[in-house]
Amino acid sequence: MEKQNKTQGQERINPLRPSELVAHPDFLTNIEPLVLSDKERTELAEFEQPLFEKIKKLRGIMVSTHVIYPGAFTNKEGSKVFNEVYLGKDDVEKQDSFSEEEIIKKILSLDLADIPVKDRKKGNFYSSKQAKEIFAHDFQIAEGDVEEIPNPERITKIVDPRKLVKKLQDLRNFKKRLKIMTQEHGGNSNIEEAKKRIIGLYQRYVNVLIASKYDLGRILASQTSRTEQEEKALGLLRGRLSQESASRTLEKIDHFIAGTGLKISKNGLLKTLPERLSEYIETRANEPIPKEAVTYQKYNNYQVNASQAALLGQVPDLRYTNLKSHCAKAILEAF
Repeated sequence: MEKQNKTQGQERINPLRPSELVAHPDFLTNIEPLVLSDKERTELAEFEQPLFEKIKKLRGIMVSTHVIYPGAFTNKEGSKVFNEVYLGKDDVEKQDSFSEEEIIKKILSLDLADIPVKDRKKGNFYSSKQAKEIFAHDFQIAEGDVEEIPNPERITKIVDPRKLVKKLQDLRNFKKRLKIMTQEHGGNSNIEEAKKRIIGLYQRYVNVLIASKYDLGRILASQTSRTEQEEKALGLLRGRLSQESASRTLEKIDHFIAGTGLKISKNGLLKTLPERLSEYIETRANEPIPKEAVTYQKYNNYQVNASQAALLGQVPDLRYTNLKSHCAKAILEAF
């Protein structure tokens, strides 16, 4: 069985919405398996191996983000932490203090890749802890009315945008290579058809990997200032989108690919539905199977045939019809 994904006779590389996919008359179609000899199977495995190694390498390029709450660094202690972690200043006697606007400006101009991971974790942990304490304080003052509590400013920044640029460029180059390979394998033999199917699978997966980085495009587009590498990465993600509409458009694309709910994920973005579904499935899988209620055990011995089931289905309809007539009578009497 294979999902069909076609438009006007042309095979689509980009995924359809699930609602569009299941509405297709040929949503699931039986595909006859290709018959290959042992020699052809070996040839196909050797053909796919470099593609697999390439995609494995591209997946291995990890792009991480860093989150801080700038308001946490505006007091004396916070300014000391910010100086030590982000500016590398250890002289306690000459500590600089900053406003929230200055913190934001400085953090956006930094190359976070030059800061050790343990120091970045320290900055993130400190600001997150302070933000929680500020929220708890404001929560008490507002007597639990969350509408009266201001949202703390939160900054999410890509640690090394150079890695993101490299990953996007390599993915796009690999995508072009796969397109050329499709044209090269246009024969009608089973082995050529098998190769085309393999290439098609990799084309789809490359697009999924590219689309999965659009959340980083939303982060970049929302920044008030960007470095040269960040501008380059955003350009690769948004393509022809205008700067004014990039953030919202990228958000729509991200929601289209994964779908989101209203809960905030660890990266500061709305949690995607697949994440929530995975959590739900895992939770349900760990739950014990509920025992059958004693009250309903006696009904398990009853069997209902088709005519009896139809009769039972008419009962709610009759009750609803009688209810409507009673309501209508009461309304007429009221007037």
